[in-house]
Amino acid sequence: MSHSALLVVLLGIDGAGKSTVAEGTADRLRKAGSKQVVVYWARWQPRLIRWLRRAVSSLLVRGPAYVGGNDEPAQVSRLKARVFSRWRFIGSAYLSLALADYWLQHARRLRRLVREADVLLLDRYWYDLIVDAVGNDPDARERLGDLLGRSWGRWFPRPDVIILLDVDPGVASTRKRGENTPSFLAARRKLYQKVGTLLGARVFDANQAVDTITVAIAAHVTAMGR
Repeated sequence: MSHSALLVVLLGIDGAGKSTVAEGTADRLRKAGSKQVVVYWARWQPRLIRWLRRAVSSLLVRGPAYVGGNDEPAQVSRLKARVFSRWRFIGSAYLSLALADYWLQHARRLRRLVREADVLLLDRYWYDLIVDAVGNDPDARERLGDLLGRSWGRWFPRPDVIILLDVDPGVASTRKRGENTPSFLAARRKLYQKVGTLLGARVFDANQAVDTITVAIAAHVTAMGR
């Protein structure tokens, strides 16, 4: 019988503490006896469409294409939301290209890690691209179910556990030193909450101390792995 890791995905807005919580949870699982616990940064690093985002930001937004490395500025998200809500075919093409880009970056590594690890903790996943694509479109939450259910979901390993780190937008903005405004993060939070509901995610209060969160998540992951 082939080995397959317990695949755990952490989702949440920027500033929810995904990376810190993932590493802390991994440490606790190792101390509890799990042999091969791997944290994998499964974030999308735009390559195929990086030039397009830079051009749009320079010509139409007149601002940076990225903040904090690869985070998308609020003004770029608002522009995308307007365009994608008006011309849905453009949004679908953009999302398909972004997911193909993501697959090229991560699919091979994920397959290998799923075979080798006992527990594989993913800091983000392809679900974040769905949230990114719909941006702050006021009708986005009604479209999330359709987008998550499309055939591209079969391109990637199916998670065993999905965890949503839910945090106050003001707290998240402060943690990220104001890279995005609380109002922008509040809109994103609503999208993640809807995604969490659709995917059956377990929600954890990420306003709490890191130790408190990691203890609870490690216990949950251990119980799900039995």
